[in-house]
Amino acid sequence: MRRLNKEAYFFSYNGEPHGLRNRDNMKHWTVHMDEFFDHFLLGKPKPEWMDKGVPFLEKGTRDVSPMFKKGAVNPPAPAQKSGG
Repeated sequence: MRRLNKEAYFFSYNGEPHGLRNRDNMKHWTVHMDEFFDHFLLGKPKPEWMDKGVPFLEKGTRDVSPMFKKGAVNPPAPAQKSGG
């Protein structure tokens, strides 16, 4: 990528093998990919992580969105109708 003068981003998650298995890491990666494409395809401003990166000691300690915080309230499931 460097020889082609293209930007590239490396995601490394602590304790993960080659693929992602942890659900929180999957959500984190998905949000970052959305931000990446929003910037390059829709012209939105660059998110902070693209400019500054994430220091090694802070890996896995930041939340991407309040939506993904542990203990966040999910909307109630729709009530199921009983057959009668």
